[in-house]
Amino acid sequence: MRKKSVISRWRMAAKITLLHRGFVPNYPETLAINPRMFIEIFPYHLIVDKDLKIEQSGIKIQTLMPSIRSRQALLTDYFLIRYPNCVDLTYTNIERFICCPFVLECRKENMKREWVDRPSLQLKGNI
Repeated sequence: MRKKSVISRWRMAAKITLLHRGFVPNYPETLAINPRMFIEIFPYHLIVDKDLKIEQSGIKIQTLMPSIRSRQALLTDYFLIRYPNCVDLTYTNIERFICCPFVLECRKENMKREWVDRPSLQLKGNI
């Protein structure tokens, strides 16, 4: 019985939230993981600034493209956009298509030599 009452309370809270469109997320004061752990947990992530300078990348991306670790690395130098179609890789377009999945293809000229003869690596995910 207790389990049912907990579920019904959550359903009621969800309905109230939808009625008032007043969902307010709970943001923690600090993160429970450090940057090193984040890079290992999300091995294919990218963090860019408004100029598309790569601020952070996952450990697998760094392994495949060692030069991406440069502080001057630009997203456009390392990736081509494959989806959404007909969109240039700009910060404005990233903001415009924020809810759309993106497919980025790694430029072969920046990959390790042993990857050049393989099919292009594509990363798919949300931004």
